[in-house]
Amino acid sequence: MNEQEKARLEELESKDAAWREKLSAHDRAHIDDTNSSGSKKRRRPAYEGLTPEEKAECDRLRRKRYWEWVLTDSAEEDARFAELQKADEAWKRKRKEKWAAQAASEMSDGYRDDLPGKRLKVACSQPEETPPEERDWKAEVEKDMEEYHELCRHGMTLEDWHEYQKLVDKRQSRLWLEFLPGNEDYDYEYVLDLLQFKISRMMDYWRWDCHSDDGEYILGQMELAVHLIGIIRNHGCDPGESCTRRLRHRVNLRNQARFTAQPIQWCPSKRHEVRWKKAWHLIFKLLEEKLQEWWD
Repeated sequence: MNEQEKARLEELESKDAAWREKLSAHDRAHIDDTNSSGSKKRRRPAYEGLTPEEKAECDRLRRKRYWEWVLTDSAEEDARFAELQKADEAWKRKRKEKWAAQAASEMSDGYRDDLPGKRLKVACSQPEETPPEERDWKAEVEKDMEEYHELCRHGMTLEDWHEYQKLVDKRQSRLWLEFLPGNEDYDYEYVLDLLQFKISRMMDYWRWDCHSDDGEYILGQMELAVHLIGIIRNHGCDPGESCTRRLRHRVNLRNQARFTAQPIQWCPSKRHEVRWKKAWHLIFKLLEEKLQEWWD
C-alpha cells in the first residue's frame, strides 16, 4: 500500500470507530436508564458511519493491507511463533497428563480389586456441601468463567493468545495461497481438491485447539472424509497407492447395484470401480449427516 492508501484507510477506520463508540455509549446509557427507572425508551442516534461506497473502499484497502502482511517475511515473527507454539504444545501435554492422572485417580478411588477378574465399587465419603444460602454464587461464577477463559487461551495471557492466533492465521493464509495456483474452474475434480484441503485445515484445528468433549470423534469423521476423497481421486485405490497393482482390499460386489454413480475417470478393474462408487456415495452421505456437527 502506498502512503495515500494508508492515510485513506486510517481516515475511514477512524470514522467507523467513532460511530461504533457513539453507538456503544448510547447502548450503555440505555441499559443504565432501564436498570435505574425501569423501561425507558431512548431514541437511537442517526447513523453517522460509513456510506456503502466508503465501506466497500475500506474493505478493499483492509484486504490489501492484510495480504501484504501475509506475504511479508519476518524473522522476528517466525521466532515469536515458534516460541508461542512451543508454549502451546507444553500446555497441551500438561493438560493431557493432568486428565490422565485424574481419570486414573477416579478409577482407583471408585473401584477395588477384591476378587480376581471382578471389580466392586467402593462407597466414597462425600464432603458436606455448603448450604445454598451461604454460598457466594457470584464469586463461583466468576471463578468458573476465569477458568473457562484460561482454558480457551491455553494458559496464555490474553495478549499472547491474540498474537499467537494472528500468527497462526498468517500461516493458514499462506497455505491457501500455495493451494490456489493451478486450481482451475473448468474441472469438477478441483471441487474435490477444495473440499479435501478445507477439511484438512479443519483437522488441524480439531487436532490441536478444539474444546468439545467429542473432538476425537469428530476428528475421526474428518479423517474418514479425507480418506474417501483420496479413494475417489485415486481411481478406487487408497491415497498414495499405485493403481497398476492388484487391489489389496476385499470389495463386496453383491451390493454394487445400490451405488449408481458412474465414474467418468478410468478405473483399472471392476473391483476398483465398485470401491470408487462406494466412496463417492459415502462421502456425500457423511457430509449430509455429519457436516453440521463439525462446530466447536
